[in-house]
Amino acid sequence: MSIDVLLVDDETEILNILRDTISTAGFQVSTKENGQAALSYLSEHEPEVMVTDLRMPGLSGMELFQQIRECLPDLQVIILTGFGDMKSAVEALRLGAYDYLNKPVDADRLIQVIRRASERRRLVLENRALIQSLSEANRLKTEFLHGMSHEIRTPLGHITGFSEILESTLENLTEKQVRYLGNIQKAAIRLLNMFDNMLEYSDLSSGGVYLSPSDFLVSGCLAKVREVYQDAAGAKSITIDIQTPENLEVHADETVCQKVLSLLLDNAIGFSPQDTTVTLNAESKDALDVTLASTLDAPGPWLHLSVSDKGPGIPAEDQERIFNLFEQADGSLSRQHEGTGLGLALAKNLAKIHGGALTLDSTPGEGSTFTLVIPVSPNA
Repeated sequence: MSIDVLLVDDETEILNILRDTISTAGFQVSTKENGQAALSYLSEHEPEVMVTDLRMPGLSGMELFQQIRECLPDLQVIILTGFGDMKSAVEALRLGAYDYLNKPVDADRLIQVIRRASERRRLVLENRALIQSLSEANRLKTEFLHGMSHEIRTPLGHITGFSEILESTLENLTEKQVRYLGNIQKAAIRLLNMFDNMLEYSDLSSGGVYLSPSDFLVSGCLAKVREVYQDAAGAKSITIDIQTPENLEVHADETVCQKVLSLLLDNAIGFSPQDTTVTLNAESKDALDVTLASTLDAPGPWLHLSVSDKGPGIPAEDQERIFNLFEQADGSLSRQHEGTGLGLALAKNLAKIHGGALTLDSTPGEGSTFTLVIPVSPNA
């Protein structure tokens, strides 16, 4: 495959020798005897590789490179330099030149470097095209999910609405029939929640979620989340206990906090046995433990929002995997607990959006504690 090369050198004899060497290798070569002529040529042409002498009268090789690197970012530049110009050659590499060669130039080495530079340019262009393709695919996926949202919500709304009407208007329903109607409603609501999580995860992945910090009382935030899940908890005789200072006020995104707590509380209720307690805990800390401090670099202070349950716990070997999309600690066909594996993955991504993390402390047979840790501004 022929490579399009621009050769720039103010010494005619060297220019001719290098041109013959490069042409013999099968490359297409254009030559210019000074930087200004090369600059004019590059305003109308875009070769793959430019080989330029560093020291030239008028516009030097370094100045030529600096003027074209913004308008021709994919042009691979090879600098030719004498031993006294090493500092400038290294500076050119720092600015993005592909490589430099010392004069007198070794012909075989020059051919190899030109080939590698052309290959690098090809990979850069392919990667850019791939990124654009992935971005477009992600955009289409997001549009599809949002477009399908209405089509799915409408029939599910009919299912939940008409089942509620049947339950409230039909007389003499047997216990089994009431249970069937309840199962229909719960299944439809579960599908709606699952689709909401899928849409939110898609928005997060495409960068469509932004923080909206405000001042709020943490106790009020926890109370709102508990109120939403009181019925689900009551169905299993589970008590939701809140432990937080009444006057703890912070500046953060309350919507993100509520969403993460809702996902964690839904998970805790689903995995908790009958007649147990799930605890929502909140506290503010000025510093992080060593593990978190090594991964989070915001100044803090740090709000810790925890959800603790008395469920089966999670084995150590599964504690990282469960945060992956569509993963559960028990992935078998006979698993006892419902779920799509979306909740924890979404909660973890929401924590990252807020500059924080989601941690897990769990012991098999004793239960689990998931904690949202985010940087906040205290207002108490």
